[in-house]
Amino acid sequence: MIEISDLNLRLGSKDILSEITLKLPDDCRTVIIGKSGCGKTVLMKTIAGLYRAQSGRISIDDVITTDTDLSQRHPVFDKLAMVFQYAALLDSFSVFQNIALPLYEKRKKSPEEIRSEVTEVLTFLGLEATADHFPAELSGGMRKRIGLARALVTHPKYLILDEPTTGLDPLTAEEVMTFLKLVIDNRNVVPITITHDPYCISELGDYIVMMDAGRILFSGFKQELEKLSGTYIHKFYQSFFLPV
Repeated sequence: MIEISDLNLRLGSKDILSEITLKLPDDCRTVIIGKSGCGKTVLMKTIAGLYRAQSGRISIDDVITTDTDLSQRHPVFDKLAMVFQYAALLDSFSVFQNIALPLYEKRKKSPEEIRSEVTEVLTFLGLEATADHFPAELSGGMRKRIGLARALVTHPKYLILDEPTTGLDPLTAEEVMTFLKLVIDNRNVVPITITHDPYCISELGDYIVMMDAGRILFSGFKQELEKLSGTYIHKFYQSFFLPV
């Protein structure tokens, strides 16, 4: 379980996260929703050790990480992998090299073991034919899947998905969602999805976290939201399903 207590983060002169207290359960699919710029992605990057909070505590599976020097990442961070909004692939690297990169960075496997691991995840996601291609040669949906493959190759426990359907047409979004559900059902990962897409909320959300202006507005299961009918929190949630 990921647990956060009284977390505060300032970037430059701006308060980004304020008094965040939150538990993310292991036994369900979590979605984090909120307006653009409310701090969703920054929160996940802070959990992953990419930012250091000014105060508060984060623990991952009972290991406190907020006291960790970011120059010496704690091994518990290896339990997390993040699929970034626009995949964050290296254009000068082939698909194979992009996926293999985190394994080379860890320097714990031989070249033969790395090739085997990368080939396995390519096959699992139906990407074998793309191994020698470069990101610029591929569609947006394909790049999303490659970003997913790069995250999976490290065998994470927690899989953070940052806006997985953003910028995709409906058919491609449905294709990406099919692969995400395949991963969740078969790879024993705990998904945490940042999104404002009603499709993602419906398909990937059992446990809902709502953020507004760097604070937690609500966290709980969908059934709990129904009990709040008529309240601001319930209206805020329903607003994500209104036509644009």
